[in-house]
Amino acid sequence: MEPGKEECDNGKNDDDYGATSGCAPGCTLPARCGDSIVQTQFDEECDDGPDNLTTTDPAAGYGGCLADCKRGDYCGDGIPNGAEACDDGVNDGTYGTCGLGCTPAPTCGDGIVQSDYGEECEPAMSDDPECTDKCRKPGGCGDGKIQPPDEKCDDGALFNNGDYGGCAPSCIFAPYCGDGIPNGPEECDEGTAFNKGEYGGCTAQCKRAAYCGDHQINGPEECDDGDKNGQNGVCTDQCKNFVY
Repeated sequence: MEPGKEECDNGKNDDDYGATSGCAPGCTLPARCGDSIVQTQFDEECDDGPDNLTTTDPAAGYGGCLADCKRGDYCGDGIPNGAEACDDGVNDGTYGTCGLGCTPAPTCGDGIVQSDYGEECEPAMSDDPECTDKCRKPGGCGDGKIQPPDEKCDDGALFNNGDYGGCAPSCIFAPYCGDGIPNGPEECDEGTAFNKGEYGGCTAQCKRAAYCGDHQINGPEECDDGDKNGQNGVCTDQCKNFVY
């Protein structure tokens, strides 16, 4: 072995991954678990070098790297372990699932009435013995029946999720075409009474009606060159012919 240049030299120098006392071509040490380099091609998940935990028991190596370069149990592996209260692998805090840090997200049964999620009561609270296991009062929001005047919609507890065009957890309309607020896939929204498809306005499907700049001559237009209106000396930005 030539000091200062070679890492090793055993004469054959053809050892592969994992040879702890061997040598690889080029007189370099073979890739191995414990060299502080994560070798994904050899199925390593982590490598803390000399700090790799000596145990190969995931439970004993929570959050760390094990002797075989596999990750120990950790928050996000989809398995509740260690001090975790929950772990669904996503842990984004969605209602009824698991939150950041593997802590419980808001859910029915946690002893807190979460009105933002459509809860009306809590079965865990002894002062409301009629509360259902869906955190709703019998016949209330979430039973799939619209009960005026407070409820505007009710698709059932599982479907009142606030998706566009649907119903919110509190049984009011989620964003929809006609509410006067452009949202979701809408190009425009002036409200049901005004989405009539008139020139320069909005259609009943919340798409832009004909307008100056859409490359089509319509309504009061004399010309329409789209985004070149007003720039080319042919058509003005009001879709009128230039007058010289």
